[in-house]
Amino acid sequence: MEKKLQVRNLRISFRTSNGKVQAVRDISFDLAKGETLAIVGESGSGKSVTSKAILGIQAANAVTESGEIIYDGKDLLKISDEEVDMLGGEENVLQVMKDYGITVVVETLGSKGARCFFDGESFDIPGRKAVCVDATGAGDAFWGGFLSSLRIQGVEQAFQLTREKLEKAMTYGNVSGWICVQSKGAIESLPTRETIERYL
Repeated sequence: MEKKLQVRNLRISFRTSNGKVQAVRDISFDLAKGETLAIVGESGSGKSVTSKAILGIQAANAVTESGEIIYDGKDLLKISDEEVDMLGGEENVLQVMKDYGITVVVETLGSKGARCFFDGESFDIPGRKAVCVDATGAGDAFWGGFLSSLRIQGVEQAFQLTREKLEKAMTYGNVSGWICVQSKGAIESLPTRETIERYL
């Protein structure tokens, strides 16, 4: 099958006040056209970091130390911002959603919050400023909060989604992630529903 995406020996670290933290260590995989790939691992194993590197939306303190991300024969780590825009952009996301019948896409933006693509438009929910102690479980905290909020609101099927419900879920997820990064430990820092709702 035709290889659509090839990741080769990818290594990514983060600059922190305590020195360099290695997030992704020498990961490699291929994705063929028409295939679905699941990246599975515990909190802090580099799932989100790898995915964001492919999408070109890494955090400001992320450093790609080595490796290749080859999409349609082009190494995404070696092309300009203008070329990245030519490969995608917001309009492309909405078009892909329309073409494939995708109801909603939510993108986390770190401390900036989250962006949602839904019903032919996009909207952002801003994040909250925090003194970051440990960002290991931030992604899991956001998604756990986001999905929990949808469940609390009674959403069980995609047709039940509305912009208002998504905005509430994104806010809930942002607060969950905001609380999480202020404590050490990926699991220990995950907040309870009671704690999240105290800060809404």
